[in-house]
Amino acid sequence: MLCCKGLASVNNPTLKSTFFSDLTEIVDTSNCPWLDINNARVRIMNNGSNFWDQVGNPNYEIPKNSLKCAILAEGIWMGGLDDQGDLHIAAQTYRQSGDDYWPGPLDTLSGLADSVSNSIYDNVWKIDKSTIDTFRLKFLDGSVSNGSFSVPDIILNWPAQGTGNFSRHLAPFVDLNQDGVYDPFDGDYPKIKGDQMIWWIMNDNFSQHEVTGTPNNLGVEIHASAYAFNCPSVSDDDSVINYTTFYSYEIINRSSFNYHDFYMGISTDIDLGNAFDDYAGCDSARSFAFGYNGDSIDEGSHGYGLNPPMINFVLLKGPLAPPGDGIDNDRDFIIDESDESLKMTGFMFNYGGPFVYGNPSTANHFYDRMKSLWKDGSPMTYGGNGYSSDSSAVPEKFMYTGVPYSGNGWTEQTPGNGPIPNEPQDRSFVCTVGPAFLPANGSVTLDYAYVYTRDQNNPNGLNTSIARNYFDVAKVQSWFDTDSFPCYTNTIGIPELEETVHLMLYPSPALSAVKISAGTQTILHADVSMYNMMGELVYFKQNQNGNLIIPVEKLKPGIYSVQLKMNRQSYSGRFVKE
Repeated sequence: MLCCKGLASVNNPTLKSTFFSDLTEIVDTSNCPWLDINNARVRIMNNGSNFWDQVGNPNYEIPKNSLKCAILAEGIWMGGLDDQGDLHIAAQTYRQSGDDYWPGPLDTLSGLADSVSNSIYDNVWKIDKSTIDTFRLKFLDGSVSNGSFSVPDIILNWPAQGTGNFSRHLAPFVDLNQDGVYDPFDGDYPKIKGDQMIWWIMNDNFSQHEVTGTPNNLGVEIHASAYAFNCPSVSDDDSVINYTTFYSYEIINRSSFNYHDFYMGISTDIDLGNAFDDYAGCDSARSFAFGYNGDSIDEGSHGYGLNPPMINFVLLKGPLAPPGDGIDNDRDFIIDESDESLKMTGFMFNYGGPFVYGNPSTANHFYDRMKSLWKDGSPMTYGGNGYSSDSSAVPEKFMYTGVPYSGNGWTEQTPGNGPIPNEPQDRSFVCTVGPAFLPANGSVTLDYAYVYTRDQNNPNGLNTSIARNYFDVAKVQSWFDTDSFPCYTNTIGIPELEETVHLMLYPSPALSAVKISAGTQTILHADVSMYNMMGELVYFKQNQNGNLIIPVEKLKPGIYSVQLKMNRQSYSGRFVKE
């Protein structure tokens, strides 16, 4: 039974959140893998929510094997208006009322899904970079073609392409011979980010939406990935990379509708060790939100103890901003530049209970929450708990934007409704980005990370935990922006993914000689190696130039692989000797 298969209904009164009080469906998580390459151990699922056991227990364990968790669950929300002004929306909470997302792709012609595709893609694919590296080496030395190396199932069964009317571009892969078809026996392999990546596919159009209750599904197909890096030898300044997990969503509109005022949100329920003594806030300028402990000790058997950590949601990159909107959306002091991406545009709490500022329960509630509006349509306002019936109150897009421990600004320690701080409690919030434009057959992308940061030697304070927190988040954002993650090197000594090019070898079959071409590249100072079906080196020459012709008349009949190394790039190909 795979990730999203429902089990029997239950009613568990012991669950901590009001959202759990009438849980209608439980999910078998036994086949839902953990992202666990570094010091985090995180449950990934394919139903629009992550990080928990679908019963009420957190599965975002950090540090790994500590039995301490920083997050209970997250859910993805999205919604927009069609050309007639009708709202289309999907949102996932705790499955207490059902689903708005299901596994699988959508038919590219009808925009629909069926039970067959739902079952086939009710899976989550996990692969390590080391597995790919080994495969690449074995392919280059001929062990794949001669059958002496057994290609791992995860590479053989990588869901790169659909069948029928489903897209031929699903999970990303390196097409070594550039023929448009995924085939590991041609040297093709999964294209991943990080040292470990988990990939899944889901949609909002398999059935009627049960969470938002709207008849207007979006008709979107979502290609999702979670990834992490393992850098055991980095300095303490860079050690945050080993406590960070990354996420990327490509949202493809398979419907016939053009969506404007399209918003996306990630709803996060933090359980920072002991779930009932937490605060939260955000840095609107730097596009991140954070949860932190209400004091300098996190009590309880699963608490972090003295000098507890902070957990951050960091919006690394949002979708493209609507062109010509006259807004500095990426906050770089330039208006309407090309390829301008949106930053975080809202941060609000998800309060429990049936209050006007309580949990959303209708399609309009979810959409308004992403626009920083309460359930009655009123704007969030500055101060207190963000809700005021006073018409003179100042509207805000972001809650608790002050710097904790500074004594200044709007924080949970200085809520602005008197000198008394908020009572630390369980915290859930939604970070949103929008408005964007999502046309029919178009797509938008969303990239974010969860960053765990801790100054274990000092108590909470402006110059200790907060200083470390800002430093760590800035590091992660910079690594993402420049694609220069620490220690992420080519561990097997062969070129990176995009640098491997397919050689032209002809004629094939060959009798006496094989000509070698590297396409548009001029061959200069190249090392040429040839391997037989057993992976044995049968030919080698250094510093070859110009058009290459290799004599093969003395070779035994069979399949041979050729590798050409030049300018720190690698070119490979195969031919048949008659």
